[in-house]
Amino acid sequence: MIFRDKNKCFISSLLMIFVCNILQAQGSSSMGSSTVTPATSIQSQPLPSLTQPGAQNAQKTSTPQAPIDLGKRASLARTPVPQTASYFHPGALVYNGGRWEGNDNLLNLSSNIGVYVEILKSPQDPIQISQEQLQQEVIEIFNKSNIHPAAMVIGNHPALPVFQIKLFVYPLEKGYAAYCEGRLFESVNPIRFNLDQGMAFQAITWQRQSLFIEPKDKIVAVIQQQVGRMAQGFADLFRAYQSRKAEQISEFN
Repeated sequence: MIFRDKNKCFISSLLMIFVCNILQAQGSSSMGSSTVTPATSIQSQPLPSLTQPGAQNAQKTSTPQAPIDLGKRASLARTPVPQTASYFHPGALVYNGGRWEGNDNLLNLSSNIGVYVEILKSPQDPIQISQEQLQQEVIEIFNKSNIHPAAMVIGNHPALPVFQIKLFVYPLEKGYAAYCEGRLFESVNPIRFNLDQGMAFQAITWQRQSLFIEPKDKIVAVIQQQVGRMAQGFADLFRAYQSRKAEQISEFN
């Protein structure tokens, strides 16, 4: 038992000597020694040499450049800031010169557009004007501009787009005050929620308004004039965008 204990002590002593030699060799290399004497049966790995004097110190003292935090920059770009609206009509918006500008846009609009007229007035009012009369006036203008006055749909879709004239007539002592509005309804996809199957979202994408006061003997003629002017303005804009679309197609061909 004593012989075995002595062997264990002897082996432990050898291991301690080997470890001390390794530590001493590593310590001397860090102090600038160019060679390391390996211990018995243990091969030390040579340290990588530096080709330029003082390069090691330069690596230690050089300050790395801080990386650009792209996530922080993107977060700042998404931070909401107050803005003042300047265009209060339906249409397309374009960011130009630091502000949002708007305009009408009927590009790729279907030529099948339903026509509807709604008149709001007192049932007892004797004014001689009807929805059918104004609707027929709009249809005649649309026919001349190659607009089919009916919405054509496929499958389970809403009857859009539609062109509507909405008229408010209010009697005064010697005449009438009237408000006339022409507007186009289309199916749109809002970004604030997803539309499920069997759903649609309609919005006004074009609009004109007119407010006027006329005597009793002129109010009907002025209403017809205002309705015709709105319908004709829409038809002219529709034709202009149809021509632009045809030009774009010819350029690609």
